[in-house]
Amino acid sequence: MTSTASTSTASTSTAFPAPGDGTATPPGARGEGPRGGPVRRVLRHGSVVVRYEDPISGAPGVQLGVDDRWAVRLPGLTPHETRWLQLLARRADADPWDAAGTLGLDPGRARRLWSALDAAGALVPDDAPHPDTITAPGRGAADARALGQVQADRGGGAVLARRAGRRVGVVGLGRQGLAIAVVLASAGVGTLVLADPGVVQLSDVGLGGYRLRDVGTPREAAARRVVTDVAAVRTPARLGADGLDAAVVVTSWVSDPHGATRLMNDGVPHLSVVVGEAGVSIGPTVRPGSTPCLGCVELARADRDEGWPAVAPRLRERARLEATDESSTAAVAAGIAAAQVLTLLDGDATWTSGAVVDVLLPGAVPRTRDVAPHPACGCGAFAVVEERRARAAGAVVTAASGG
Repeated sequence: MTSTASTSTASTSTAFPAPGDGTATPPGARGEGPRGGPVRRVLRHGSVVVRYEDPISGAPGVQLGVDDRWAVRLPGLTPHETRWLQLLARRADADPWDAAGTLGLDPGRARRLWSALDAAGALVPDDAPHPDTITAPGRGAADARALGQVQADRGGGAVLARRAGRRVGVVGLGRQGLAIAVVLASAGVGTLVLADPGVVQLSDVGLGGYRLRDVGTPREAAARRVVTDVAAVRTPARLGADGLDAAVVVTSWVSDPHGATRLMNDGVPHLSVVVGEAGVSIGPTVRPGSTPCLGCVELARADRDEGWPAVAPRLRERARLEATDESSTAAVAAGIAAAQVLTLLDGDATWTSGAVVDVLLPGAVPRTRDVAPHPACGCGAFAVVEERRARAAGAVVTAASGG
């Protein structure tokens, strides 16, 4: 725990004056925050509220949150103030100021406590969506609390509501592809377009959700059953690439830049997942025209290995003899791959935009290697990166010259 109240990205400690020394100014009216304005602010729903006693003074206090990135410690609270915070964290529909009045909180103290919580990042806008718009299982109960901590959103509901309107394609539905699709459905993605012309193999059964009775049946049909058993996800048989928000392309042995041509042409962000002999490679996440593409990766490998251009096509021909998805690496890779797609959909920077994550046996501990745009690739990313570097260099020169 840190003792400074100047940051909301680490645990903070805020002292409050003794009860009864506040002003008589009443809290904000119903539907209005203590600072006024049209948008009411509320405590993040589901926040962990822990009571404690100071080991030296014995004074009671409360710690709000557990993670050091946002936990805040509030010493010197009265029992009524502690109950107030516990109530607001537990009940999303509780009005802070009605609850403060009911519990007999001093109005001035309540206002200062509320302002301190706001400064620490513990308050969010009260704009929770209607739960019927969420497709995640249990209306997002398993995901909402964690999402609400990392997004400026009450309880994570707005994130899940946005995901419900997203459309993601998953190409390649062996164990690995289906496991990724299941995580995406569970995380609230509303539409999954599942593509694979093959049939379920015995080696597909287990991780992901295929059952023994699925062996020999079309993968697409079996995969649709699995994901719709998990969540209220839509699974249209086909959707043009221009209708997708993102795609995951799962291949065996080696990535397939030519297979991603339509995604590149239509500007669809996509993630490559390659199942190998004893591991899985996730990435890069390709934003067409601005980050390294699969062609960039292939050209860079050819620079390092002059024999690669002769070997890679042979491996693609063998793709119909699929690599088997070992359980532990496939499970870890599914989580990482789905997390990259969700990060992309949520509008945040993806870890794999310029990197590949390898999950290898033994241990299945992820390792990251950087990838860069290749000057010989026609995807346009190299020119974009060079332009950014030139602008950055120009800004440095201007700053150094005092211009």
